[in-house]
Amino acid sequence: MNARQVEAMRVVALCGQVRNGDVRDAFPGVCAETVRADLAALCARGLLVASGNNRGRVYLPPGVEDARTRVLRKVLLVLDAGAGEILERAADRLLEARMGIGAPERFTG
Repeated sequence: MNARQVEAMRVVALCGQVRNGDVRDAFPGVCAETVRADLAALCARGLLVASGNNRGRVYLPPGVEDARTRVLRKVLLVLDAGAGEILERAADRLLEARMGIGAPERFTG
């Protein structure tokens, strides 16, 4: 492992993930493509897993989801459980409270 790869693994150990820019911050003057190749090599060795695309890409330990994926999965589970109307009603109530208006007609009865 080269020094940049060691730094990437150190950041993962501390933060749970690493981005290309995290490694470049520790090694000024090293181009993004060089760091990308270093991170790809760690992925090829099974030490990291890439998640996301382009500027949003993060590298994680194998078997770990990034926080965004966990949140999206939970939101989808709630919506699949029929909570869409509940969320819509909550949004209407919040608007009602902030604007000082009555409930929309579709929810009055």
